[in-house]
Amino acid sequence: MKEMLKKFWKTLKDYVNYLMKVDFKELFINTIILICLVILAAFVYIPIGLVQDLIRNLLSIFINMGGIFGLIYTWLFSLIGAIAAILTFIYLFNKRFDSIKNESNKESSNKKESKEKEEDLDLPKVKE
Repeated sequence: MKEMLKKFWKTLKDYVNYLMKVDFKELFINTIILICLVILAAFVYIPIGLVQDLIRNLLSIFINMGGIFGLIYTWLFSLIGAIAAILTFIYLFNKRFDSIKNESNKESSNKKESKEKEEDLDLPKVKE
């Protein structure tokens, strides 16, 4: 997980540099993709909320869940949900950028190959 967080900052910097080079159509598409990643990461709250409700119902049988204990309990699960959503977004963002990075590497290698093919062509020699 520590490597994922370190990779995220480098990936974010590279992604911003990538966005500076694209046209408006690609920028719009990438913005939509980022919004979708945020929405997907927000879905992490649903299972955590279900676990929170299950534990709350089980604990309420034995102890009173009102007052400070209930507030701390709610705050704790909100914090766990937020951390899980942020980590999910970082994971999805890193995976998405890896695919874009691979595509740009393929394009640059294709350009290099085409330049090499042009240079390898045997042109007729000029007669003197």
